[in-house]
Amino acid sequence: MRLAAALLLVSAAWGVTASRVTLENNGYTGLVAGIDDRVDVLQCKPILRNIQRLVSAASEYLYAATNQRAFFGDVTVVVPSSWPRSCTGADSPGQATTESYLTSDLRVSSTHPVYGSAPWTHQTGLCGQPGAFIQLAADYVSTGQTSTHGDQARVLVHEWARYRWGVFEETGYPGDRLYPSFYQESVGRWRPSGCSNAPVAGVTAP
Repeated sequence: MRLAAALLLVSAAWGVTASRVTLENNGYTGLVAGIDDRVDVLQCKPILRNIQRLVSAASEYLYAATNQRAFFGDVTVVVPSSWPRSCTGADSPGQATTESYLTSDLRVSSTHPVYGSAPWTHQTGLCGQPGAFIQLAADYVSTGQTSTHGDQARVLVHEWARYRWGVFEETGYPGDRLYPSFYQESVGRWRPSGCSNAPVAGVTAP
């Protein structure tokens, strides 16, 4: 079975259609990755190269994590219309019809003011409800960095669980009111936000 995601490049258009991701024969099809037109054109080649690498590697992790029930079948990448032909090389992009950056499932944009370069998922519904999109920082994708947030493919599968299946975040962020790093279990008793199979020892400081 082919687990490497097929990549299709299209040039940006003003699409208004929501996500069309569907599961067919255990493969997710219709996945769209959009690149913000404010992303530095000098990052175009490493971004396009690493998107395919990232989704293909994540496909293998997803396949294993779901006991061979799901993988990424294909991904359409919406590139800014302002990008020159030199960015895509021999793969001349087609013209987008319903795909656009604002309706894409994976969005490559600038660094977020709260999350920084960390990948994050916009999911404001209840547990089990799909999210709106996954956002990846352009620097994060172009450099392929793993030292800060870990293996990128594993991180993407983690975010996919939040986006597709509405799994709530199990870790928090300093200063974030929606996803705090700690929660108050009782008066004077604080616990770190996270998953563990044993009590987490430590001391909290004001």
